Amino acid sequence: MKIIFKIRFALLFLIGFGGMLLYSSCNNSSNNEGNQTNTTTTVNTDTVQETKTKQIFNLPSPIELYTFLYENNIKFQTDLLNSIKNIDKYITTTEKAINLGTYSSDVAYCTVYNKGNKTMDYFVAAKKLADELGLTEGFDEKTMERINKNLENSDSLYNISIDSYTMAQNYLRAQGQEDLLPLLVFGGWIESVYIAVNSYNETSFNANDPIVFQIIDQGYLLENLIDYYKSLSNKNEDIKKILTQLEDLHSIYVSMQDNVEVDITKEQFDNIKSKIQTIRNYWTKN
Repeated sequence: MKIIFKIRFALLFLIGFGGMLLYSSCNNSSNNEGNQTNTTTTVNTDTVQETKTKQIFNLPSPIELYTFLYENNIKFQTDLLNSIKNIDKYITTTEKAINLGTYSSDVAYCTVYNKGNKTMDYFVAAKKLADELGLTEGFDEKTMERINKNLENSDSLYNISIDSYTMAQNYLRAQGQEDLLPLLVFGGWIESVYIAVNSYNETSFNANDPIVFQIIDQGYLLENLIDYYKSLSNKNEDIKKILTQLEDLHSIYVSMQDNVEVDITKEQFDNIKSKIQTIRNYWTKN
């Protein structure tokens, strides 16, 4: 089988558009650091970086999945977005932080597909949760005004979203709220793979379809996410729940190692799709 699950590699993650590096001390104390950079679709299998004090977990950007879908003429599907009507269901800090991630990921999806008005709608939803979390940077009236003035300019919306999330990320670190970052990361990632896996609607399953390959590749990224969550020193019950869910999903990917003729069977693909939907709906309350 082509997939080797123990490969470590560096990719970029930002819930919206830029790059995020997740740092964890080797002694299990947790630190997070942001670094703005361009996204890339190239997989580098040689670089998970370590120093004497920190291990760096580099994770994918949802923008890569959304750009892939757009460039392969996969139609935009409004019904795959996390409904804005759900926003009042999010009561706990964990629920708000995760769904700030999902709505930020939806902003990315809308922006890639040049859906200016929906970009604004989902930014407003993200802003509401950000306000409730005390996150005043990046999701403010000034940013909303910039978006409103550039609804027809996808490049400007792209750049505004980069600025917005970078400011929010820096603010969380400055305020000592780094514990929210793993939740935002999880929300953004699970939303992107949910949209991607549900964008494959072929009546006849084809293991060699490019979208199927994209879903297969998430197995590598999923393992990196799991390693990151295991490294966190402050594992509250919600973090433990997320870790258990991710490990359950990963077990399906592990089963693919037994395949002989194909990388993934239809049953395995359907199981991955079902598990992703279950995890996503658990936190979005769909």
